[in-house]
Amino acid sequence: MVKTIVLSVVLASVLGRTASAADPDPDSAIDSAQDGVDPDTAHRLAIIGSAVPAGIIGLGVLGAATGANASTRDVAGATAGIAALALIVTPSIGAFYAHHYLDPAIALRAAGSATLLIGLEFAFSNEIGDCYDGEPNCHVKPRTYGLLIAGAGAIVGGVALDIAMAPRWARSWNNEHHLALVPTAADGAVRPTGLALTGTF
Repeated sequence: MVKTIVLSVVLASVLGRTASAADPDPDSAIDSAQDGVDPDTAHRLAIIGSAVPAGIIGLGVLGAATGANASTRDVAGATAGIAALALIVTPSIGAFYAHHYLDPAIALRAAGSATLLIGLEFAFSNEIGDCYDGEPNCHVKPRTYGLLIAGAGAIVGGVALDIAMAPRWARSWNNEHHLALVPTAADGAVRPTGLALTGTF
């Protein structure tokens, strides 16, 4: 037999106002108290997981280009490379938090990283690159530019996908488990503000 249990939990003190309670935003109200799946938290984690390695990559590239000596440039370049590898996975932290583990954005970023790496090899390698024979008037081929643009676009697209979808995946998890937090209000002149946790068991 299916029973519906409603647990009312007052989370804030009485505000002492007589105005009617505002209509809740259904997207921001949905939450899972059991598993802590909050759409806003999922969104923030995706942003942080994207911004931190991207910032490290930028600093590493800057250090590799302007370092005072060879060892400094080597360390900066290696740091940028490690951060680039991390960028394949870390934007999906929000998805993992939302219990969404089969994240297609990881595959998209991995493919983009491989494509970008091939483009960089063609652009700068002295052995297999467009200018491998050391010609002074050598130019990078359109194919190489295409690889660089496609690879960078796939990485950016994968990051944007995780940032956009993380809160939706969190709401989907909550909906699948029939859990929601909704505002409650008592009758009378003074209306206390609170939330009700509802679930079907």
